[in-house]
Amino acid sequence: MAANDAYRTRRAFILIHRYIGLTIGLLIVILGLTGSVAVYWREIDRVLRPQLQVQPQAATPISLGDVLAIVKKAHPQRPKPWTLEMPYDERSPYYATYSRPEEKGLVYSTNLHVAVNPYTGEILSQWYWGETAVSWIYDLHASFQAGLTGHKVVGLFGIVLLFVSASG
Repeated sequence: MAANDAYRTRRAFILIHRYIGLTIGLLIVILGLTGSVAVYWREIDRVLRPQLQVQPQAATPISLGDVLAIVKKAHPQRPKPWTLEMPYDERSPYYATYSRPEEKGLVYSTNLHVAVNPYTGEILSQWYWGETAVSWIYDLHASFQAGLTGHKVVGLFGIVLLFVSASG
């Protein structure tokens, strides 16, 4: 009878190990695939949303002060500071980000993004983070779409994965 109990216990542990492994494996696959998108999110976003592609010109790009003035003129109701990001190549727009707009409440990582043509000052696109395919996938990678709690879980999962990998 003891051998039978040992067999059942071993079988239970094998099943538990299998399902924990499958679950963790699925999480690793999700984080790996979405991480690949997160690394190249700007480039992928420009391909998926052609309005973000800028035609290079011989003209000198407008100044950051001019970009800020254009964005503030388009959004006079937004009193908090804007974050500006320089174009990373001649085909990229300036990006202005407004953290936690009032109309979205206190939702974690819901920012307003405005893309501005660096040569003409034209606003190319405006969107809230999480409402485009690429930003949604990025949030899936960063927080499993579960806000601040999900962000902490992903971070903890990364630490656990580091120790598991290092241990063998």
